[in-house]
Amino acid sequence: MWLLGKSLITALVAIGISAQNTNAELIVKVNEDEKSVTSVGEYHSSQHKNGKAIVISNDGNTATLDGNVWWSFKFPQKVSLKDTTYLSFTFDNREAAEANGICLDTNQRLGGVKKCIAFGGFQNLNTDSNFHKLVYTPVGQTRDYKVPIGHLFTNDNIEYIALIQDNDNDENDGLSLISNIQIFDEDLDKLSYKVDEVEKLSESYQYAYGNNQDSRANHASLSDDGKVVTLNGNSWKAFKIDPIEITSRSVLKFHAALLQAVEVNAICLDENLQYQKDSSRRCFAFGGTQNIDGDNAFYMLDYIQVGEEKVYEVPIGSYFQKEINY
Repeated sequence: MWLLGKSLITALVAIGISAQNTNAELIVKVNEDEKSVTSVGEYHSSQHKNGKAIVISNDGNTATLDGNVWWSFKFPQKVSLKDTTYLSFTFDNREAAEANGICLDTNQRLGGVKKCIAFGGFQNLNTDSNFHKLVYTPVGQTRDYKVPIGHLFTNDNIEYIALIQDNDNDENDGLSLISNIQIFDEDLDKLSYKVDEVEKLSESYQYAYGNNQDSRANHASLSDDGKVVTLNGNSWKAFKIDPIEITSRSVLKFHAALLQAVEVNAICLDENLQYQKDSSRRCFAFGGTQNIDGDNAFYMLDYIQVGEEKVYEVPIGSYFQKEINY
């Protein structure tokens, strides 16, 4: 099953700052074990220009970045990033910079696979080869992040964490705080769905659907019982389910609520992870601002608007008949 856009879908059926010095130790929790990560200098040295060190709070939990800063810290032991690994932190955006980010790396240089995430700034990083973009935090706001970092890349030999506030144009501008950094392993919750009134659970892994459409840094949040899925930002998420044979009598039933306007809201039932069109299309659109009347990738349901909700019953067997796996 595929879920697109910012929406809810339920019940599928059929600061005080001190210690301003380069030797300050930042605290990072790794699977509940507090690690003191040692400041070791510039990250990607050509980027760090104004000579300011990051300011660490007395308790080691908060780093303040003032001006153009690319600074790295070394873990006491190597950290393993697996498919189930998350990175969480709090970001307080005080003054605009070009880009705000965090990198987890085996060395102190950019390059190779994307090892950095960006969550603030006014610079366009849509085509940048080094950063995965999260939902951005505007200036004057604070946001808690929980990033499925293991969905973005995996590595058993992470030695460094780098905190970045890029501001090449004016190296003294930009102010932000990053706090409560944690790296931990956690299985995602499973999607709860029904087939002929029999309750089932999906696999816990969230796959990306649709030919690179998905922003992997975003993940779907599930309620404790697995029946409500909340999507944030650009999300094309797939859940692996037990094979279901769609027959001429099959009906898809779900409850949708739109919380914020996006381009397309849709639900898909598919045999694979490929986004198809024409006779192979498997997606049903129920909301969004983008005009897809002529798009042969979606079947169009009655649209709901932001703030509205609706229970849909779709005679899916009249659209296609296949064995589906997602």
